[in-house]
Amino acid sequence: MRNKIVWKENIKLNWEDFKSTNTDENLVLEARVGLSIRYYTNPIMFKSKTVFMPNESFVINENDSINLRISEAKFNLLEIYRRKMEKYVLKLKNENIDTLKKIDFDNMNLKYYELFETEWEKYLDSQNEPKSLENLEKRIKLEL
Repeated sequence: MRNKIVWKENIKLNWEDFKSTNTDENLVLEARVGLSIRYYTNPIMFKSKTVFMPNESFVINENDSINLRISEAKFNLLEIYRRKMEKYVLKLKNENIDTLKKIDFDNMNLKYYELFETEWEKYLDSQNEPKSLENLEKRIKLEL
């Protein structure tokens, strides 16, 4: 059993990827995603991945395909922010900035994850979920 699914363009989530049995009675879906980063500071070497965590993800209704679309959108949106973070690190590297420390990378990881969460919360707070999901999917398609 895989405990993490690494984001890849040709990989799509499916119902079997939701393995958690810990359900929250207030939620019909939990798609847990995260950023995995590795780095060295001098010289800067940076690797990152967007991951989906099956053992922390659950879905109540597997007959509602909208839940799979929502999960996929969340996974894809985080990949967009991971790429933005990677682009920023590349910029620092190209500027020959070699004074970065572990805390700088930790803060960068936190910053980009928080930017992702802010956008994701806006989606969740939207009043017109189908239209909002459609708009988010269009944006993702443009950026990936």
